[in-house]
Parts: sequence; C-alpha cells; structure tokens
Amino acid sequence: MNATTISNWASRNNFLASGPFTFHRYDKDRRLAIEIKRTSVVVIIETVGRPPRIKARLFKDLCYDPLKDIIDGIDLAI
Repeated sequence: MNATTISNWASRNNFLASGPFTFHRYDKDRRLAIEIKRTSVVVIIETVGRPPRIKARLFKDLCYDPLKDIIDGIDLAI
C-alpha cells in the first residue's frame, strides 16, 4: 500500500482534495477526513453531537482489493 493508491481510491470514492495529501467528504451528518502521512494514513470521523473519532493505520497494515475497490483496514463506518 502507498500514498498514491490511497489518493486514487479517495478520489474515486467522492473525497475532495483539500491539500496534497488530505481528503474530506461530507455524508448526512458527519465529515470524513483522510490524511496521508509518510508511512501511514489517518482517518478522522466527525459526527454531529459526538467527539471526533480518529484511527491511524500503517501502510503495511492495509490491503487494497481492486475488484471491490475497497481498502481493507480503513473502516469508515465507525
């Protein structure tokens, strides 16, 4: 897994780039943000009326499935 794969995946899944390695998307009542670091990715989920939830994963712990277009290890349903 690498930053390019995550960036391309985020673009295909309706995330808007808000910087070179930062993406965000708004769903019904929550904001999803993906920040790509040097060797990891950080997912921030902000839901109205709840504290933000933050998850970080190393690239080596993620796996991309091109058939389903998902990244196993990034859970956006928190």
